Amino acid sequence: MAQFFKNALLRSVLLAGLPFSMMSAPVFAQTSIGDQAKASQSPAKVIVLDASGSMWGKIDGKAKIEIARDVVSDLLGQLDPSSSLGLVAYGHRVKGDCNDIETLVSPAPGSLDAVRGAVQTISPKGKTPLSAAVKEAARQLRHTEEAATVILVSDGKETCNLDPCAVASQLEADGVNFTAHVVGFDVAAPEDIAQLQCMADQTGGRYLSASNAQELAGALEEVSQIEEIAPSDDDFAPPEPSEPPKPAKAFFEDHFDTPDLAAHWTMQQDAPILRKLTDSNLILAAVSEHHWFEEDKALNRMLLDQDLPSGDFDLSIDFTLKAQTGRDEPLIGLYSDKNNQITASLFFEQTGCGIRPLLMLTNLSGPKDAAPQRVEFRKDVFKAIEMEGFCGPGATHPAQIVEAISQGGQTSLTLQKRGRDYSARLDTLIPAYNDNPEKHVSISTEPVTLLRAPAALQVMSAQRPPSVGESILFIDRVHIRDQF
Repeated sequence: MAQFFKNALLRSVLLAGLPFSMMSAPVFAQTSIGDQAKASQSPAKVIVLDASGSMWGKIDGKAKIEIARDVVSDLLGQLDPSSSLGLVAYGHRVKGDCNDIETLVSPAPGSLDAVRGAVQTISPKGKTPLSAAVKEAARQLRHTEEAATVILVSDGKETCNLDPCAVASQLEADGVNFTAHVVGFDVAAPEDIAQLQCMADQTGGRYLSASNAQELAGALEEVSQIEEIAPSDDDFAPPEPSEPPKPAKAFFEDHFDTPDLAAHWTMQQDAPILRKLTDSNLILAAVSEHHWFEEDKALNRMLLDQDLPSGDFDLSIDFTLKAQTGRDEPLIGLYSDKNNQITASLFFEQTGCGIRPLLMLTNLSGPKDAAPQRVEFRKDVFKAIEMEGFCGPGATHPAQIVEAISQGGQTSLTLQKRGRDYSARLDTLIPAYNDNPEKHVSISTEPVTLLRAPAALQVMSAQRPPSVGESILFIDRVHIRDQF
């Protein structure tokens, strides 16, 4: 039922992880939101502000609450003065109370001034019952009867007793057309991001990341401009048969089959002694911590001097590798500087049971003169293929699989972009082992959502410190494909 009405009229609830206070906040009469929306030409919206104590934290010397006041006030100035807008706050009255959730301004046409005034009274105090706040907002919008969109901007994870994933899944199942978009404001811990992103994923929404005032403003502006589409007879008609998807279109390819490196490549910190072109591939060696991709002076970082597709794309590298150090990590990604890059990599990690391949997605963002924020998602290849007995007595298949992935000549590593979502993908051939037949597999990480991404394609034979030997990467092809 929830999916059937995905083109119905959207009513938006903005759930912003921005603190709020009940003091001096006007509260309109508790009329039904459905009736109020009928009285206005534009759908009602409700901003739910997180007033948890963490909003006193600072970014660039300014409290997040002060950033929130400025950003929300600026946003209100861009809206139609007749807009029907409401406010809900949580964590704004009592410390440590998971029931501290309150509707402060009921949505009504022309309520922007009331919202603007209430924002200035914010005084963060309590916990982060974001799941219960989302439920309350959905209830007010009568989500079981009408379409409702929640946009949550939170500076942290749930700190009360509900599971955001489970709550979002139930709201999606119960609702006519319930969607939750989520903006993580200054959220860096991977487990916190995963929790917030799950709420968006469970309802078909989007996850956006904002690490400063400018990015928060951009995220709120983007979600406030979500189009509301009036229902039509087409929404109730049976779906027409869809055409089979078109194959991906080749946008760029380099097989490294020329005597010299092509002019479209720039080699940062070029070390010619550690690279060689043959008639069929490019060989890159990594021998020290200077091949770690987070180093400013990383050797032989290859950057492509060519514009990327404007829409969705795959950036891929076909390779073989002598995985012999337990620190080997071939990668492909997007790069601006060492503190601003996103990479898909395959880390061959040395463990007590031998080398274990890990598919990695790493996003770094921040100013050049400070430590960057780091978001990292890992996917254990052995777990992804449901291989058991990795450390079992006499187990030989892990080594066989590592050899097949690294040296089998049928492995491709991809940074995939879909909309604002970026994920890492590994395509490879897993050889037969025990009673399992040979099979091709495609393994992907969880995605990270970015408002903007670094611009240049990068390729590296990386090696994680501390270095313990030599990594040899054989690049057969680098290619970019559009997706339509």
